[in-house]
This record gives sequence, structure tokens and C-alpha cells, in this order.
Amino acid sequence: VMNKQREAIYARRDGMMRGVDLREQAMELLAVVAEGIVVAHADEKLPSSEWDLTGLSSEIGSILSLRAKPDLSAFVQRSWAELHDGVLGMFRGAYEQKEVAVGGDRLRELERAIMLYMIDSKWVDHLQAMDMLREGIGLRAYGQMDPLVEYKRESFLMFNDLLKSVGEDFVRYLLRVQIRSVQEGSEGGEGREGGERASGSSRARVEVGEPKRPKYAVTTNRGDGGS
Repeated sequence: VMNKQREAIYARRDGMMRGVDLREQAMELLAVVAEGIVVAHADEKLPSSEWDLTGLSSEIGSILSLRAKPDLSAFVQRSWAELHDGVLGMFRGAYEQKEVAVGGDRLRELERAIMLYMIDSKWVDHLQAMDMLREGIGLRAYGQMDPLVEYKRESFLMFNDLLKSVGEDFVRYLLRVQIRSVQEGSEGGEGREGGERASGSSRARVEVGEPKRPKYAVTTNRGDGGS
């Protein structure tokens, strides 16, 4: 089981190292996250008057690092599909603005760096969870269950959760990250090509591009999106 999971993760990781283009995947993941938060706050089976549009607005504001939460009051009289499309449009708009601001090539590089980080960090967490599963799986025999069958079933579910978490957190980080141009030497010579750092103020710095070109400082906002 672990060998197959390891091969799948390493294949994804190798793709990042080879410079795979993640734009299409990013757009697909945007749709997944948009649908997820809409479903969490607006039950399609309920009338629109019972939707939690305030909570949805707060979550959108947090994901997009907006100074003011978006006004969703117009959707009270709209269909669930229109609400979903509206939220997805906000996400795609934010993504496309970021692409214009930093440039397609640099955004692809940033996407790979974020995805690689998500894969690596969550894979470590998954390995620890699998160790705990192996240690306790023998107890399933007391419940008249086959430990091996249960181990395979639960490890499959855990791996699917891992992949889902990687995609969702990738989108949330990518949409929240703020990119600004920093000229050579403007930070006291502290910049390093292709590096990634984090300080105590939760400021992550990712620099892309080549020597003698403007660098890009990337700051992750962790506010609640409201004011």
C-alpha cells in the first residue's frame, strides 16, 4: 500500500521538479474550492433565504485577502448555480489579476513552488498518520474485522484526503499570496535567487526570475479578510 502511495506522490513531485505547467490544474482546483465553500454555506436544497451568505462572504474575504468582505446580498434572489458561478468568478478574477501582475512564467514558477511545498509537508504528516494506523490496526481483530482489509481501506481513504488537502491548500495559499516587485539590493542585499524564507511575522519570501531582473517578494496575508 505504502509503496503505491509513495510512487504516486513522487511522480507528482517529479513533475514539479521538471517544470510542469500547473495553470490548467490550478483552474480546476479553483472550481473545486469554490464549490466546496458554497456547499458549506448554502444548501442547494434549501431556499436562498436560509443560506449563510454572511459566513460565505467572510470565507471568500479570507481566501482572497480582501479589505472588505464581498456583498452577496444580490444572490438572495438567485439560484444556487448563479451563486456558485459568482464565487468561482471571483476566484478566477483574482487568479487572472495575479497572473497579469506578475507574469505568466513567474506565476507558473510560484505555483510549482507552492505545490511542491504542500506535497512535501502533507506527505510527512501522512506518513506519521500511517504509522499510527499500523500501530493500532491489530485491535480491529477484536471487532471481528480483518486487520489487513481495514488497513488497506483506511489507508486508501487517508491518501485521498491527502490529495484533496494538497489541492485545497494550494489554492488558498496561491490566492492569498501577495506579490510585489523588489529592485536589486533594495532589501539590504538579503535577497537570494530562487529562495524561500519565512520570518516571525509570517512573511514568506519567494524570489523568482534571473539575476539582474526585478525580484518578487511574496507575502502571505493571514487576516480574516474583513475590516
